[in-house]
Amino acid sequence: MQRARLGLCSGVVALALGACDGAAQPRSVGLNVDEPADPLRPVAQRGAVPESARVTDYAIDAKLDEETYRIDGLERITFRNRSDAAVDHLALHLYMNAFSAGDTAWMKEGRGSHRAMGQGQQTPWGRVEVTSIGVVDGPGGLTLQPGEDPTVATVPLPTPLAPGERIEVDIGFTTYLPEVFARTGYKDDFVLAGQWFPKLAVLEPDGTWNNHVFTFHSEFFADFGNYRVILDVPKGWLVGATGVRTADEEDGGRRRVTYEAAMVHDFAWTASPAFVEHVAQYEGIRIRQLHTAETWQQAPVHLQAQEEALDSMQARFGPYPWSTITIVHPPAAAGGAGGMEYPTFFTSSPLFEIPLAAQDVVSVRLDGRFTTVHEFGHQYFQGLLASNEYEAPWLDEGLNTFANTMVLDDSPQGDWAIKVMGHTLDSGDLLRLDMQRLQGTAVVDQRADQFAETEGLYGRTVYRKTAATLRSLRNLVGHERFDAAMRTYAQRYRFAHPSPDDFIDTLTEALQDDASTPGVVALDDAVALDVRDWLHQGLRTPRSVAFAVRWVENRRGQSQGGWHRDEGGTWSRTDAGDPGVEGVVVLERSGGFVTPVQYAIAFEDGETLEGWWDGVRTTDTLLFPGRRILSVRIDPNRHLELEAKRVDNHRFALGEAREVTTEGDIADLAEAAVLAALLGVAP
Repeated sequence: MQRARLGLCSGVVALALGACDGAAQPRSVGLNVDEPADPLRPVAQRGAVPESARVTDYAIDAKLDEETYRIDGLERITFRNRSDAAVDHLALHLYMNAFSAGDTAWMKEGRGSHRAMGQGQQTPWGRVEVTSIGVVDGPGGLTLQPGEDPTVATVPLPTPLAPGERIEVDIGFTTYLPEVFARTGYKDDFVLAGQWFPKLAVLEPDGTWNNHVFTFHSEFFADFGNYRVILDVPKGWLVGATGVRTADEEDGGRRRVTYEAAMVHDFAWTASPAFVEHVAQYEGIRIRQLHTAETWQQAPVHLQAQEEALDSMQARFGPYPWSTITIVHPPAAAGGAGGMEYPTFFTSSPLFEIPLAAQDVVSVRLDGRFTTVHEFGHQYFQGLLASNEYEAPWLDEGLNTFANTMVLDDSPQGDWAIKVMGHTLDSGDLLRLDMQRLQGTAVVDQRADQFAETEGLYGRTVYRKTAATLRSLRNLVGHERFDAAMRTYAQRYRFAHPSPDDFIDTLTEALQDDASTPGVVALDDAVALDVRDWLHQGLRTPRSVAFAVRWVENRRGQSQGGWHRDEGGTWSRTDAGDPGVEGVVVLERSGGFVTPVQYAIAFEDGETLEGWWDGVRTTDTLLFPGRRILSVRIDPNRHLELEAKRVDNHRFALGEAREVTTEGDIADLAEAAVLAALLGVAP
């Protein structure tokens, strides 16, 4: 959803967004790839799609008035009661009403701005009005009853709808688009229509409606179904939308374009006479980009990012089921529409153009190409699994951010995210930078409305702390094992609305060594990790990970001399001899997060000993009789990306000469310098 940059903002690298040089651009670029005949890929490529997941279908006929940016529409909703109880009313989301006044739940938190974009001056407000509502072939009209906020409403039914029954309802509506500043609206001759129609809420298995008020951080939750949408726009305007285009007709000065989508939970569209179309095909999927003159030359870079994201995510989480991907690049004046996801359709952001003088100093991959990776990633965790983004936003945003870092790791270009002054930082480095800002104050598994905007914690917690938690667990239990567990989760809950407990239960089951030790992963002969407890700490507590090598010395060994009693009880004296040396290490856990951690001890004889500490006690002392220690490093393989500060993770023995000569020491110093510089400017 939001433009996740792993905590890095444009100010970090002092880059200016580049625009094209104004040269005339073509109307269409790329391969001549026909529109697919089916919105779903062939079964052999996409896998099974359960019919039981199909709950709500929409047929919409909508006309855009390009002078007033009003949309007049008529929709038919076909709803199947798949719950265990009869329902006596329908529940509707009216998301566009979030922008109708300053006292809506959304506006009270946002105060008229979003991602530094403020409301427009000409048309600051937007809304949706229901003009008619009635049951198809039913008795008379129905009444819309407003809810606690303009974004929710209910519709009483003339007779209860029994389990297994279905109902068709016609709704007439008019949507007034605001000047875009938060995902949806218009700017000049550009339109991005997201959450633009009255939309049915989710009926839970017990027959209660899940119909949350639209708040600033909350997003969307809906059931799967099929869509057929006719969009009436001015002639000459290019249209992009969820699904596949199945018809395109012109009548005088108007154009009527039909799109159909299968097994999606939302529908969004865009239109503009200024679009430049770039079309390609990859793995049998039609990839269409809609640019303007400002960005059309950047299309190949975004296409490469999209292809890398497909390669990584299909291998890790299963096949992408739909036959199209549409990537929209809003003009700069409509920047508030950038970085947002909808099924088969998302908006991206521009690339950074690094000034020539800075190219030897900095390289960055966290620009528009990463936005493309991030927003495509939502096609899995938001589009395909469709978790409740109000009650557990981390199941989408956090898991997606984790998956995005895996795309970087899998990239043929290497796993770096930013290069500064010749030093490479990867995703883990930047995530750890965000963990410094959190300081152990944030709980991941909360509802979206429990994150106050003024605290600025939502992105760091929901996106980046989740990603750091999962990457840390992956490092601890092993990449191959963890990746298999994540694939199990993604495959098990396709089209299924998984909950936080579903995720935790699946990883606990999939990672355990065997059924006789539920949820336990042995790290060595003496130290094991309890997956459920570990995830509970990482996701449901504010505990922070913090370790230190508190003390290292080589002290006089224990003397063997003195008076001793033999087996017969007679005392005799033994000469002390040389007591030798004893190496002493004190490890400390100063954070509240209890987790196993590795250590590495370098001895004078050249040997390095690696082992595991369970971290249960706050301190632990290790003794090595007869051995002289040079240095100790805790978490030497950098497993714990949740640990914000590592400056006390490495210590030389007391009295040992410290020479900063090794590659690791130099890298640590360089990284510390870069992170310190970034800390002052990163969000």
